[in-house]
Amino acid sequence: MLLEDLTAEERASVEKIGAIKKYAKDDYVVKENEEGGSLFVILSGKLRVEKGIDSERKKCLKELGAGEFFGEMSFFGAEPRSAAVIAADNCELMELPKAPFEGLVSSNPVIGAKIYRNMARTLTDRLRDNNDEIKRTILWAIEGWTYTG
Repeated sequence: MLLEDLTAEERASVEKIGAIKKYAKDDYVVKENEEGGSLFVILSGKLRVEKGIDSERKKCLKELGAGEFFGEMSFFGAEPRSAAVIAADNCELMELPKAPFEGLVSSNPVIGAKIYRNMARTLTDRLRDNNDEIKRTILWAIEGWTYTG
């Protein structure tokens, strides 16, 4: 949870630079490959993160809920969005644009340290989960495939 370690005053500072946005079920919050530059914090509701496999198929990578965040890859790397994020039910998000966020953490490094530490913890958990998924996929491929050469 991205903002959980912040004091009420620190959280208010973050909320000043954020824009509160509401989405209805099945609304796209971001689309894969579109330009981005904002980080989103989920205030309420659930969202699905989906990745296009090919022109016809998509895979749900993860469900996210209140307190979680997404958009960090475009936020840090200025790359297009790597996946689509779709409201699984009605939800409310706080969008944090990059430039105001960087200004806030520059002027208040304590807020930055807390947020970046929470972000690092979450990203580490996500990487661990992805490693486990890759392992399961490799094992499936090895066990389900027979070399006939």
